[in-house]
Amino acid sequence: MSVYKISEIDENKIKDKIKFGKPCLKINHYFINCDSDIFVQLDNVYFKQNFQKIDGKITATININESFEKNFLIFDNFIINLVNDMFPLWFNKEIDMDDLLEYYIPTVTDYYENTENTERNEQEVTSDLFSYTSSEDDDYEKNEENEENEENKNDMELSMSCEIPYNYEESDLDIMIFDSSNNLIEELWNNIELMGKDGICIVKLSGLKIEKTKFHSVWELVQLKIC
Repeated sequence: MSVYKISEIDENKIKDKIKFGKPCLKINHYFINCDSDIFVQLDNVYFKQNFQKIDGKITATININESFEKNFLIFDNFIINLVNDMFPLWFNKEIDMDDLLEYYIPTVTDYYENTENTERNEQEVTSDLFSYTSSEDDDYEKNEENEENEENKNDMELSMSCEIPYNYEESDLDIMIFDSSNNLIEELWNNIELMGKDGICIVKLSGLKIEKTKFHSVWELVQLKIC
């Protein structure tokens, strides 16, 4: 298993390593699994909220340094071009690059926009991805001690959302979370205090999710140290 530091990511490191499987039709979207093990280490992250449960999945919103955005854009651009190449094979239909650019949601977004209701108004779009992928019969529709540090955290307005593997037998997260002394935290996910904490984490590219009017890469949080 290779773990890349996000600051070291460039196109040459990932271009021959990211492979996707075949689309799997879910209730209202397609999911395309990433068959490659792509792990990325993020240092100096910050959490403005605790773990959340959204649509039955446990998620974490990770606030990141602005300098990381350009590195995730390398992933985003690679994925958009890959989808453009693979779309005819996956769905037996062509798609315009302009549509891909319009519908793709970047991995890194503005934190405050991301925490508001920013769902796309479907009446404002002229086409949708399902018009490409579906037939006409488809109906899927801490308080900081140092004031300077606190100011720096407030500047971390870019974030990424990660799903978290879940162990249904134990009804808890299926990842390792450590405290600042490297002790394993064994609390249930909803008892772990993240808000206002710094951290170091490892995220994994899990796959692609294609919905009616948007698509995006899916990242999983697979390891976390709370500092």
